[in-house]
Amino acid sequence: MKFISRKRRLRTVNSVMDVSTYPFPSGNVTTRQAVELIAAVVYPHEEQLDARKRVRERIRYARKLGKISLSDSLPASDFFRWALDENSDWLSLASVPGLPRSGKVVFATGSIVVSASCQAHATVIPGDPTKLREEFSRIEVERQKLTEEVAELRKQIAELAAEVAEWRERDRQMRAKLSEAGKRGGRGNTP
Repeated sequence: MKFISRKRRLRTVNSVMDVSTYPFPSGNVTTRQAVELIAAVVYPHEEQLDARKRVRERIRYARKLGKISLSDSLPASDFFRWALDENSDWLSLASVPGLPRSGKVVFATGSIVVSASCQAHATVIPGDPTKLREEFSRIEVERQKLTEEVAELRKQIAELAAEVAEWRERDRQMRAKLSEAGKRGGRGNTP
């Protein structure tokens, strides 16, 4: 464990980060920077050492569940999107000017839905009936190919599952044979 002097410990316990604007301009944010920012914004009236501990624990738990990366340096937009989406009591983070957040825009016919991811999907419907039929035919052929591919993959999965079951049965029989031989004092090499 690293030794930290009492003076430095007191300075870090009582210091509060300035959050009038987002303080980390690069595209990534380290876990330490994120913890300090979140603790200062979300828990400004609490002891900062305790606040940082609470934030670090939430991040650790999210990593354990696989919701955020285990890396120490994270893309800031993805991290703060997670922080705002998953932690309802951290919504005061949204008030920090310049806080990077990613958004997902899904275009549907006549509507726009804003969500929280870095993906975009678009569907264009042709106005001409002949083009519409051509597009439908193309999509139908593609759907048929994908259906056949799924059926083939399911068949392969069933074959592999049967092979695994066969190997498990062989393993169970071998273990039983060796167990019996061990009880008789041998190695199981005799028939």
